[in-house]
Amino acid sequence: PESPEAAVQVASRDTIIRRPHWALGGFDLVILDEAHGFSRDNTNDRILSWFPQARVIGPTATPWRLDGAPLEDLFDAQVLATTPRELRDAGYLVPVEGWRYQAIDTAGLHTTAGDFRPGEVEGRAIKTNGCVVSEWVAGARGLRTMAYGVTVAHAESMCAAFRAASARAVTITGKTDTGIRDAAVKALRAHDLDVICNVGCFTEGTDIPELECLVMAFSTMSTTKAVQVMGRVLRPAPGKRAGRIHDHGGILAAHGGPYCERDYSLQGGERVTRKAVDRATAETQDEEYRPRKIEENEHVQRRAIDERDESARKARTARFQGLWGSRGEAWKRKIFMGLLKTRNVKQAWGAYCGMSGGEKPRKEWIFD
Repeated sequence: PESPEAAVQVASRDTIIRRPHWALGGFDLVILDEAHGFSRDNTNDRILSWFPQARVIGPTATPWRLDGAPLEDLFDAQVLATTPRELRDAGYLVPVEGWRYQAIDTAGLHTTAGDFRPGEVEGRAIKTNGCVVSEWVAGARGLRTMAYGVTVAHAESMCAAFRAASARAVTITGKTDTGIRDAAVKALRAHDLDVICNVGCFTEGTDIPELECLVMAFSTMSTTKAVQVMGRVLRPAPGKRAGRIHDHGGILAAHGGPYCERDYSLQGGERVTRKAVDRATAETQDEEYRPRKIEENEHVQRRAIDERDESARKARTARFQGLWGSRGEAWKRKIFMGLLKTRNVKQAWGAYCGMSGGEKPRKEWIFD
């Protein structure tokens, strides 16, 4: 029941919006927990407008929205209390080993709201079940494990594959009864269960310190989602020396591990391109690919190389276009005719325009 006289009120956004009379309460402080989940939509703006005099604080371990956009539209300043690496070095989080295995092929997948469509990923993810289970048997059998799937059908098929390998495994989804879910977590903590296969149920706010291994059997373009999932295996527990991550989605190569360097500023954001994810998953499709450990900041090094290569490409283009402006028509015609030898007219036309910085070839050259 509601207690309007209480000085502190704890509620979900959906509850608050049904209680507009709270605007009369004169609250001095509004805390938006897991602030990365908030956007400037009509509902949030309406709620915040009720408390114009209040200070707004937004705690989060991942200060970027799911699509990577920064939070500068909600907050004026940032306080970086600590970083995951600092917490690890101080003993509040455990070290982690990240291993990269054959991954879901993301080539050609469509996206919605900045991430891959689960229905399209499902079939490709199910094809990796054999690799998921065999690598777990080889490197993590005996470790209490949380496996993350793409859809309910994928999670259930993955669970069946674990059971076929004599693992004690269950599937938990958003529709699973709360009692069954709590019992599964209790059994995992007591090591009466080996693996929980889930779909989006144990990402943010889940505290299972005894968890020793994560199986990421999904791909994502969201660094926030990736880091939140990886955070589940970092809690310390008696006898736990490290956490282990099995990556079957190109996540470590594209987003980095939980302790790597990141831009935590309000203006920064953590955007990972489609190209980065596709490349990370494509590299594992080779039949000769072997599992390998991922270094903490490998994705930062990759990004630096990409930026260097892109900068060099732009510099070459600028030099060439500068040269282009000083050349006569005969030279430009020769370039276009050379392009026509290896391309059709449309392709040659596009290549010429790209080389020249937008200048079009003469139409009569086509009929020369």
